[in-house]
Parts: sequence; C-alpha cells; structure tokens
Amino acid sequence: MDVEGEYDAGLDELRAAARRDRRGRDAAAGINTWSARYITYEGSEQGQRWEHPRDGAESYPAGWVVTHGGSDWQSEESANLDEPGVAGWTHVEAAGGLLAADAVPTDEVEDPSLAPLDDRD
Repeated sequence: MDVEGEYDAGLDELRAAARRDRRGRDAAAGINTWSARYITYEGSEQGQRWEHPRDGAESYPAGWVVTHGGSDWQSEESANLDEPGVAGWTHVEAAGGLLAADAVPTDEVEDPSLAPLDDRD
C-alpha cells in the first residue's frame, strides 16, 4: 500500500477544493461589486424604496438596504431579485439595526478589473 502516494493525492484534492472555494468567493464579491455599481449608476441609493429589478443587472447586492412595506430591509445575498419579506432579506429592526455604510465591500475583490475605477493604475 502506497501511503505516501495516497497522502499526496489527498493533499492535491484539498488544494483543488480550496482553489474552487476561493474562485467562488471572488466571483460572488465581483457580482456584488458590479451590482452595487450598476444600480448606483442608475440612480439608486441605499435606503430608497425597493423596486422590483427587471433583470439581473438591476439586482440588489448583499448588504444593500431598501425600504419596503414601511420597514427597512437588508439584502442577504448577491444578485437579489426577491421582494423583501419574501426571501433573501433581513428586517433591519429585527436584526438589531444593521448598518448600510459598509454593506458593500469593494476592497476584498481579488480581480483588479473589478476594483473601483478610481483605484486603478
């Protein structure tokens, strides 16, 4: 039995899984960043009334806060198309006053093409 070979194969599998996980997290952060940029460019601001997105480009990023049904809601997921109160949102008052100021981080994105435009060389 080749214990060392099995050990090396196990390490290779762990490395591959870690790379897939990181790529997935980087992709989610990129989606979140672009979603926030797009809806901001289109005139949306944190705390405004929720409007149903027409497509994925208008979806709400994780951390975005909207007003809907007389309450404030914070998106729990990237590319959120759902209505607050149905799925994918946290009632802000019920969650102990979540803050929107740092809700959409852009400094965690690994891909430089996804960095804020004024931060590029």
